[in-house]
Amino acid sequence: MQSSASPGGIHKSPPATNGGPTCLRTRALASEERRTDLAVKQAFYRLADEKRETILVACSKCDWRAAFARDDLIASHGADYAMPNLLDRLAAPGCPRLGSTWDRCGAHYVEPIEGS
Repeated sequence: MQSSASPGGIHKSPPATNGGPTCLRTRALASEERRTDLAVKQAFYRLADEKRETILVACSKCDWRAAFARDDLIASHGADYAMPNLLDRLAAPGCPRLGSTWDRCGAHYVEPIEGS
């Protein structure tokens, strides 16, 4: 296969056809993107993944505790809402630590979803 020089001395190979290296690389990249998309989709639990009827939340930095009905949370936020992101919405109303970079709110799930 013959290369052709382009301005600046950079050599470019003509595009491969009929299953050549460029085609194989494209397939490999597409396969990697599918694996990455799958990993991203499974990187966190969603409300739909929670099997308990009641979701318990507490704060490790204060005495605040609360219980939320899973069905009510799904109705207000949607079944695909990420559980880690939901903590900011479920934290104690008016918590001064929400959004703080250095002194974060200690809201956490009392009974987190266990991996299978």
